Amino acid sequence: MAIEVPFVSIEGGDGSGKTLHAAQLVEWLMKEKGVEVLSLDYPRYGKHSAYIVEKYLNGDFGGVNDVPPELASLPYSIDRAADKQKILDFFTEHPSGIAITNRFVNSNLAHQGTKIDDPEKRKVFYEHIRQLEFEDLGVPKPVLNITLLTPASIAQANVDKKAASMRTYTDAKRDIHEASADHLTKAAQNYRELCEIYPDENAPVEGTNNEGKQRPIPDIQSDVRALVNDIIFNQPPLF
Repeated sequence: MAIEVPFVSIEGGDGSGKTLHAAQLVEWLMKEKGVEVLSLDYPRYGKHSAYIVEKYLNGDFGGVNDVPPELASLPYSIDRAADKQKILDFFTEHPSGIAITNRFVNSNLAHQGTKIDDPEKRKVFYEHIRQLEFEDLGVPKPVLNITLLTPASIAQANVDKKAASMRTYTDAKRDIHEASADHLTKAAQNYRELCEIYPDENAPVEGTNNEGKQRPIPDIQSDVRALVNDIIFNQPPLF
């Protein structure tokens, strides 16, 4: 049985603003809501458990489509499993606390699912990885995945604005996922697909307006906070 705790994952393709919105959400929860927050970020670059992930993203095993989705998913699963006790210990010490993570299992599903064209086979892949992580490995399951949906063209431009200090795992301007517009497009489609297949666990937040332009950061953050306010605190939306 999956372990569910007050745990929210900020999801979305590369360049969708996950890191920024996760950080702003954590600050709001601590300062405005007054709750204890465990802030997480996966993969845990620099940790030994993420060593294989770093080599994969750096292209040491080939291009983005050279490694089968099941095999490419495992290093990420190992990294999360290695960190699960920290999450469980936090909730033991802070029963009323909240954990916020920048990326979690859905990122595996969306990115590695790009290698499976058939929708039914892709769903089977989703189910296998979900069972592996949440049941076999006992990784805590988020009660909500807030998914930032951003077109690949905007996402790649945002990726190129990242500071070099944020990319310790590669010297390249883009890792093998970020370098492929086709991969980013398919991943964005898969994130939306996950929201449709698992609607009780996933909430989409559009990163662009009706004209296809990127929405202001405060507007997106307001949507993120409203979802957390509703799901975690069981209160009406903020606005």
